[in-house]
Amino acid sequence: MSRIRLNYLRDQKLRRPDEVMSLALPFLQSASLHSEEDLAILEQLCIASLDVSNFEVAESVVTRLESRFEDSSRVMRLRGMVYEAAQNYTAATELYKNLLEKNPSNVFARKRLYAIKKSQNDNPVEALLSYLDENNADVQAWYELSDLYLGLADWQGAAFALEECVLLDPLSAHLHTLLGECYYTLSNSTSEAVLAKNFTVEPLILLARRHFSEALNLKRGDIRALMGLALASKVSATEDIPQPDNSANVSLVDKLKSGQPIVDEQLVGAKLHEFAALELSKNIKDGKLKNSVDAYMKKGAEEIKIAMANKESKKDV
Repeated sequence: MSRIRLNYLRDQKLRRPDEVMSLALPFLQSASLHSEEDLAILEQLCIASLDVSNFEVAESVVTRLESRFEDSSRVMRLRGMVYEAAQNYTAATELYKNLLEKNPSNVFARKRLYAIKKSQNDNPVEALLSYLDENNADVQAWYELSDLYLGLADWQGAAFALEECVLLDPLSAHLHTLLGECYYTLSNSTSEAVLAKNFTVEPLILLARRHFSEALNLKRGDIRALMGLALASKVSATEDIPQPDNSANVSLVDKLKSGQPIVDEQLVGAKLHEFAALELSKNIKDGKLKNSVDAYMKKGAEEIKIAMANKESKKDV
């Protein structure tokens, strides 16, 4: 029964170290080093023992495996994990570098080298960028990079990394929300470096609004995305949106001739703010929070109404 249960945990990729320890520990001495199933159980036991900080069992497993497979990359991976658990980062780094010398495309070794850099706070961004140079389709690595940039308050870097995430996983509402938050923050920046940066032809606040909208298209009723949409749409409805540089010299007649639609971003912002306010009111269940959000949305709606009235008065003049 123990074998069946351990096989099930492996097949389903369930990480339950306490259960694995109790089931697999008897195999430490009895397992055959010529049985593929027994070797998988020993590997499972080693990882579980590291999860519960039982370094003695982990060392025993690796030592036994090394007696049979001294030059095995798979066993060397386990040895590296034991080194890391013991905080012997020098030995772990040397081992992973040896693995990369044997096989430069060893993804596991590259990831562990990054993990060591991060644990030691030794320029982890550079280490992760080095990994992404070789593995640029790893969406989790791009997400990790965005998290590092956010920790450094580097919103430009975070937006760049999240754009890569969205390209690889365009159906993730969470990624669109995070990217919208980055662009919204950047649109409010007073930093000369940010203002001078030519991120995109599209104004940043409209990019933020678009990604919040896409997040809600993928996950209707998401509170975080709704709040982001409410904030971004209010800005686009009450403030002048800077025109893209490449269209500054394009006349209205030329736009009409080219078939390019003329969009009133202020009106779109007002409609989206109205939608966000309604959805927030429906989806927030906490009474006190609902009242606070409703009051805030009402205030925003009043500001938008004033801005729209001012716009109409300017037209009349």
